Amino acid sequence: KDYYALGGLFMNARWVTNTVDLPARNAAVRAELEQIKQQLRAALAEQWQSDIAAISANSLQAVNVTVPNRPMEDLLHVWSQVQTDQATGKDIATSWTELAKRYSDESTRRISENAGHFATVVDFRDGIPAGWSVDGEGLRMIVPRGDFVVSLSGEKAIDSILLGGLCTNSLSPRMNGALRTPWSKLIGPGQFSFEVAGGDFAARRIVVDNAFLTEKQLYLSNPLPKWLIADGLASQADRNVYIEFATKTSNPNFPPRVGLGGACSDEQAADPRSWFQLSRIVRHVAPFSPHDELTGILRLFEGDTPQSSDDVINRYRTVLSNTVTAWQNNETSDNDVRLVNWMLTNGLLKNHATAESTAPAAVKDLVLQYRAAEAKLHVPETVNGMADIDSPVDYRLNIRGDYDQLGDAVPHGSPRLLVDVCQNADSPPAADLQLLNSPVHDRLELAELVASPRNPLTARVYVNRIWHWLFGAGIVATTDDFGHVGDKPSHPELLNALAWRFMNEGWSTKQLIRSIMLSQTWQQSQDADDRALDVDPTNRLLHHFPVQRLDAESIRDAMLAVSGRLDPTLYGPTSNPSRLSEDDQKRLFSGPLDGNGRRSIYTKITIMEPPRFLATFNQPAPKIPTGRRDIANTPAQSLALLNDPFVTNQADVWAAELITRPDTSIDSRLQHMFSKAIGREATSQELSIWKDAARDFAVTEQIPEAEMLTNRSLWQTLAHAMFNIKEFLYVR
Repeated sequence: KDYYALGGLFMNARWVTNTVDLPARNAAVRAELEQIKQQLRAALAEQWQSDIAAISANSLQAVNVTVPNRPMEDLLHVWSQVQTDQATGKDIATSWTELAKRYSDESTRRISENAGHFATVVDFRDGIPAGWSVDGEGLRMIVPRGDFVVSLSGEKAIDSILLGGLCTNSLSPRMNGALRTPWSKLIGPGQFSFEVAGGDFAARRIVVDNAFLTEKQLYLSNPLPKWLIADGLASQADRNVYIEFATKTSNPNFPPRVGLGGACSDEQAADPRSWFQLSRIVRHVAPFSPHDELTGILRLFEGDTPQSSDDVINRYRTVLSNTVTAWQNNETSDNDVRLVNWMLTNGLLKNHATAESTAPAAVKDLVLQYRAAEAKLHVPETVNGMADIDSPVDYRLNIRGDYDQLGDAVPHGSPRLLVDVCQNADSPPAADLQLLNSPVHDRLELAELVASPRNPLTARVYVNRIWHWLFGAGIVATTDDFGHVGDKPSHPELLNALAWRFMNEGWSTKQLIRSIMLSQTWQQSQDADDRALDVDPTNRLLHHFPVQRLDAESIRDAMLAVSGRLDPTLYGPTSNPSRLSEDDQKRLFSGPLDGNGRRSIYTKITIMEPPRFLATFNQPAPKIPTGRRDIANTPAQSLALLNDPFVTNQADVWAAELITRPDTSIDSRLQHMFSKAIGREATSQELSIWKDAARDFAVTEQIPEAEMLTNRSLWQTLAHAMFNIKEFLYVR
């Protein structure tokens, strides 16, 4: 019960990618872009009115033949049908009257069917309802109907007119965004259809029980809005399910593995461009999305019945001109948006912006200004984390641990043991009593309980971990187990004293490490007294400093540092480890042999295949937290130090630096190597041994003595040998 009660506190926390930028970061550039768009709208409208005035029977026919058998939803279906009727001898007035009735009847039928099957869940043009989560630089404002997307490259001036709502690319496709619904069962039964457009790996994700890995996601690839059904929710009726739309940089599971979203190159993954537009969501039981109600095309039939082809052309001009006028005046309806996009798609409106085009100079200049301003936008910074968006749940017991066998719900809360420990502490303050006696509702309250000064377990565990990292063994040797089957502390009073000091100093790791490293215990020599060894042969009481092998990352970084390749730059992107073979299916790509000299903490880690060199030296598997690493001495480690390409490469890099030094003797060169690799001077005996080795290597490789100081191969061999001595691999 304690386990599932604790689980309930975490099941409301969603695994998300959040934007950390403040609004002011791009505010000035956003204002500039909005101003340019206002001017561009007026210039385009003027051009488009001229284009519409020039529409003729020939131009309509030229467009019509590009798409045979246009459906009823296409504006040119009416023109095509009139032409067909004329060819059979039917007059235009009769054909027009019949088409008007057919469209009116079909529109009435569709409106009725839509009303009977679909209920609007949310129209984002009206705002964002409570319980819906929105994040991202591209979703800082609700986009009005009729806004438009300026094309940032190529010949086109604009990409599309927007239905409005949540549109991450209204200013730039580099602006990120994410929409997360409430749990679907809170919205209502049935299926959901989303009026959405998107591209560049923007994804629709269906997340079950806030799963960490939600890899089966749909990538959007439609430039204009259409209805998208999210089905299959009925089979998850017992689960907490939400739907998320996210751009690349707001998607915690991007880039995808091949087979779970399609191939994605490193260049595509690094490109921040990604976008979606979302206007409405409807709920329904019917297995189809809302019908086009044809109300936009019914505009053609308003007014007197045309008697000639010229009358039909004039009717088209009137409807299209009124549509552009409404768009220019910011009075756009959904039908106006669709009609303008239809004209752009079918080439009835000029949409050019290049210098070679016939577009007006004002349009070309404004588009160039917009592109230059857009380039000044800062790409949003995002971080992966958890967000408490939903209420805690009473998680249902998984019978015998089986996820598909659900038992009774367990009331959420903190482990009873933790509360009991805190309540039994000496004289808890009133504030702590209030915390302890009230139910724990969320992760923040649980964290306050865990980090309470009345709960010494947290501080004791943390202090013990620090001690373990510094000395190679904790005061409690079982760093992950303070229970009955764990080891007893070697110095219980010291552990308590350090825990109290840690809490009283503001839980400061730096202060804790400083106090330990200034102690006499830390500053001891590794030399052991014989009497102490008799009393404490395992050095559990720390009568001398314990010799420790460097961890995997430190061994690699030490080689980079000694060779001169270590890049101390903080932050920045990770790099793939060098691999024997790549696997696109698992996104296992090979990086530079030395990782561009970056420290090991910047090496990309995947559970599919850890970095081979680091894993050989006991870097822990990334699946679970590890308080104490294994420390193994295996033949594979010796072989890696002898043969691994990274080791031999760093020896060669170091050798290239060594032969450029102005050393006059092998002795001075070797002293420099000892100082750099081990941090001390070589003894006379060590110098003698290494000089003999250098001469032996020279004889083997047939290197004349006069050339020994400048021969790169010789010093690579010596550098490689230096990497293999115990003192390089161990902390004394």
